[in-house]
Amino acid sequence: MPITYVRYVHRKPDPEAIPAAFEELEPDSIVLLFDPVAEATVIPVGELYRRLSPTYRASEIIVFRGADPNFVKDLAKDTLLPGLLGDKKVLALVGETETPGAPPRLCPVPPFNPPGSPLQIDSLREAELYAILDRSQAIFTSNEFHYELPSGLHAEKFVRLADALRSVFDVRRMTDWILPHLTGDAIVLADTGSMLPLLIDIREQARTRFNWAVEISTLDRYPQELGVVSDAIAAVRNRPAYFNAVAEERGLQLLFLISVNSSGRLCQIFRTLAPEGAKIVVVCQTSEEPPACDCTLVRVPVARWPVTPEGKCHRCDHIPLIRVHHESYELLPNLKRDPITVSKDVAEGKAAFWTMADQADAVQLHKDVPYLAEGQEDSRHFGVFLDTAKLALHAEFRKICLAELHKVTAPDIILVPRHENSEVVAKLCAEAHCGCTIILVAPGRFPPELQARMKGVKRVLVADDSIVTGFTLLNLRTELFRVTQENGDTPEVNVFVIVSRPAINTPLLGIKRRYRGREVTRILAGAELFLPEGRHCPWCVEFRLLTSFRKRLKGPALETAEARIKKLEGQIRPHLLLVPSGDDRADLRTLGSFFGELRQEAAFAAGVSAAQTLIQQLGTLGGGIQLKVIDLAMAVDAYYEGVLLAALLRTFNGIHVRYPGSDPLIEQRLQHLDPERAYPGVIAELALAAIQNKIPSKQLRGLVDKRKGMDPCLALMADLMDLVGQT
Repeated sequence: MPITYVRYVHRKPDPEAIPAAFEELEPDSIVLLFDPVAEATVIPVGELYRRLSPTYRASEIIVFRGADPNFVKDLAKDTLLPGLLGDKKVLALVGETETPGAPPRLCPVPPFNPPGSPLQIDSLREAELYAILDRSQAIFTSNEFHYELPSGLHAEKFVRLADALRSVFDVRRMTDWILPHLTGDAIVLADTGSMLPLLIDIREQARTRFNWAVEISTLDRYPQELGVVSDAIAAVRNRPAYFNAVAEERGLQLLFLISVNSSGRLCQIFRTLAPEGAKIVVVCQTSEEPPACDCTLVRVPVARWPVTPEGKCHRCDHIPLIRVHHESYELLPNLKRDPITVSKDVAEGKAAFWTMADQADAVQLHKDVPYLAEGQEDSRHFGVFLDTAKLALHAEFRKICLAELHKVTAPDIILVPRHENSEVVAKLCAEAHCGCTIILVAPGRFPPELQARMKGVKRVLVADDSIVTGFTLLNLRTELFRVTQENGDTPEVNVFVIVSRPAINTPLLGIKRRYRGREVTRILAGAELFLPEGRHCPWCVEFRLLTSFRKRLKGPALETAEARIKKLEGQIRPHLLLVPSGDDRADLRTLGSFFGELRQEAAFAAGVSAAQTLIQQLGTLGGGIQLKVIDLAMAVDAYYEGVLLAALLRTFNGIHVRYPGSDPLIEQRLQHLDPERAYPGVIAELALAAIQNKIPSKQLRGLVDKRKGMDPCLALMADLMDLVGQT
């Protein structure tokens, strides 16, 4: 795709790569804008780049994002990068520290060659800032309600910039784009106090980089009338810095910084009242109308609707209204929480698939899967790994895949991304569409011979083994549509995968989205389900928890923790749960379960998939407010087998299951739980959930204490519960 932005988040010992895709910003180039946040770690940039998925590294242009020009020197000295980058075109985007008024600059990185044509700096800015807003959940949106903005208009979305200012590194990136609008000593006035983290950083960086003195100020609340802004400007003029500048007849710039501009009203007020020479910068522009400002940094289009004298818009009678407090910008919903259960229908929905996956021995947990990308050995982590090669050999499942492939007319050409399972996919397609041309496609631009081969095709099938993040198929789709557009063709394009297993719907929507007037007609799959991304592996969560407390544990509890940590250092195999040695049988099955009669790995995976499917229905507002919640009390009551309950408890987050009114329901269920008869591992899994603040711990602590003398795992849980306190 044209620009893929990837930023590392350094909140754990192993940083997480968070991606975002922007298809229209650089339509003629496939660009990776990679921010390793090198200032947050001692790990070299080359090593951080090596850890990226090969899908991201397949881009033809790599732009490394850094804090200052020293970052370019570090890149040039990095010994890993030449072998990883090869002949790719490389640039570095860094904050300006030498030339006042200049935006972040694109610098060549020796010994690599820059792109042949210049990149648009505005496109890189849009990608970076939009990704910050999206990753920090500063964009509130849902199909289940709409918003009343501080301006009084009703809207489909609400952007609260304060949520994007929780990371010092995100704040610094924003500062890089705002500083160019200052020319010297200045006063910066923002429209809300929640902008203070950004204002403070602007002040400090102006002094550090250019020796400028910058005063900062904010409005107390959203200005409903001219007087609020007028008073604020008058107050600024009373500041010693402003008074002294006037007395000494030297310039002092006034910059108005608006967090989010929706109606344009505040821009107009500032423009009306501002003294001559003042500038207005909007961080986020949500309306289509051009604002009365000097610069807009990022655009997040939001549909807004006028309201009647009764305060209603045309959607108020159909979906609930969430009001945004005009001073604090807090959301003011009147919510009725509807519980969602892990019902019989949910459990049975994918039982046939998990039975086949278990029979094929295709399910593995907590697994690092090696691959070769651009000549480099690497690996990708999966909390639940599905071996599609084994699945494709299962007779019944293979029939399902062939039936899906037969739903499309025989294509003129079948494109298969090149990887370790390409031949598996190709053979399946050849069996379904005998005689069709099948071509294995490497990442990046199509070679000239393939572009020529595509001329005049009417039907194209893109086939792969799985959809996880969707980036492989998105990249291939983008290149396919580029080539067909250049050829003047509009072929029918369909997609087939053996297993579609994204964490959320977004990758599927991205693949289907129209691009340059073209779109994928159908996405077919042998199986469609949801599974968490590798960075949300439930076993990694347990591993990090135990290692973080290891130094504070002693005696038998420490020994138990060390043994468990050792087990979690590699692929986990039965017995999966925290159970004493006498109960660690590996041959247990979920006999008579709605999920199917499964061995432990497949049973756990089935439970995880069911939980991830329900998460799609929760409709998160953002900031921890939801309309729907998981009925965890029912799950505790109904799913007595440890492996199934563990799958649910480990997949749901606290925001999914804990809310006012849920604690008494959980406590009531726990009162009826007999620790002497509980399925092995159930009490320990509940305790682990309590330690992570997913369920209350008061009642559970009594159950743990009853058995901790006979179960070293529960003794460990008791010590951990002491360390974290009551939840």
